[in-house]
Amino acid sequence: EKLEYRSIDFERVVVKNMDEDFFQPASVVNYPSGDYDFTRIVEYKHFPTNAQPHQVLEQEAQGQVQQSLRQTQKSRDTVLFYERSKDDGDPYYPVPNDRNKNLYAKYQEMAEKEEGITFVGRLANYKYFNMDQSIQNALELFDSHAPKVVVLQHLQNKTGGPEALLQLLLAFHAWMPSRTFYYQQSPGGEEMKSMWFDDYPKLAELTPLEPSTDLKAGDIFIIPEINNCPTDLVEKGVQVFIYQLGQNDAREKVRQGCRYISHNFYLSKQNGIDVPRSHVIIPYMNVRKTHFGPIDNSRRENIIILNHIDNDGAGWEQVNQDLMSYCIGVCNVIRPKGMSALELNDLYSRSKVIIATCMRGSERMPIEAALAGLIIVTNDCDNSKDVRDFPLPREHIFNERNKLVDIVQSILDNFEEEQAKLDNFRSMYKNFGHLTMIEETKEFYKAAAQV
Repeated sequence: EKLEYRSIDFERVVVKNMDEDFFQPASVVNYPSGDYDFTRIVEYKHFPTNAQPHQVLEQEAQGQVQQSLRQTQKSRDTVLFYERSKDDGDPYYPVPNDRNKNLYAKYQEMAEKEEGITFVGRLANYKYFNMDQSIQNALELFDSHAPKVVVLQHLQNKTGGPEALLQLLLAFHAWMPSRTFYYQQSPGGEEMKSMWFDDYPKLAELTPLEPSTDLKAGDIFIIPEINNCPTDLVEKGVQVFIYQLGQNDAREKVRQGCRYISHNFYLSKQNGIDVPRSHVIIPYMNVRKTHFGPIDNSRRENIIILNHIDNDGAGWEQVNQDLMSYCIGVCNVIRPKGMSALELNDLYSRSKVIIATCMRGSERMPIEAALAGLIIVTNDCDNSKDVRDFPLPREHIFNERNKLVDIVQSILDNFEEEQAKLDNFRSMYKNFGHLTMIEETKEFYKAAAQV
């Protein structure tokens, strides 16, 4: 038994030698009255692709005519299509009476039993959809079947790691809003969430979800590396991914069934982790707190910032002593603590060098400083080994042969020349943002779905 549809018959009519440029005042004129045996007249001559005042137009009409445009300079001809309803032919419009509604319900029940097939669009819904409604129907269908994504948050801490988790959450939410949620372990989640609204106003749209009760097999739960692997969720079939933001050993958590994503390339192949490019999701610098404009050197002084210092590595005690001795009367060494974003940006605008040793991830302060015009000096340790994360000039990396004091002296003596060597570094980190993170979450989601 077939569902009823209203179809359309198209009659092509050529009108020649008109007194006016157009036959009718608009491209489409409807005739809903019973006084006419047609419902609509379409005159394609009105469409904006046809700028010539004198044309014969033949344009596609529901597959009947496909001869685009034919222009004739010295005539006032036009082509019309009269539309008439009929009850046979191509299925254009549903007939929503009780008989058809009941029959459609039976077809829908049969369709839901088909494995590996998803029905979407006009025929699947027995509804007339415009194009925007068809796209919305497909998106809503995807949402109803797609796994949920929950990202654990540490909103009480306004530091780099929690901010990266927040950016990850918002990247997922941007393209699958009805399937993305957050989980805040500590109490007062809503109050803590509001602390971030100035920087990330979209966070207000996110809702919490309890992983232990609301996630099922196939859903995705993302946690930072400082959290333990939730084996109860793994046993339920939830895909648990740990977002590696620092140097934490992964071997035990991998044995427990958790998998990994990394915030940079170096950590994606360290500490028992070996993940593909699809599982590298790179956070970005906060535009409200970081200098993204042109570099201004007018306030620069010989100030050196000490940031991430591995006191136990690379004989730092002796290196530090040599640096302090060199800087007497030459430069000022500052190790910032407890500074606000405003105070840090002021310090960046006045400084020339930031030293960070054995960086265990994409440390935010050195990157922020470099975007403000400072030169990063580090040692050949941990994250600085991967040029995909830190494309730094090798002459700015100190070791036994290339002494820190010699590097600092060269930079201070030739600052603008050395500063220009970080142009590619600055360009790369300026390119990272919410949009690049969205694309990386899509690639990750696609890869996770194939496992």
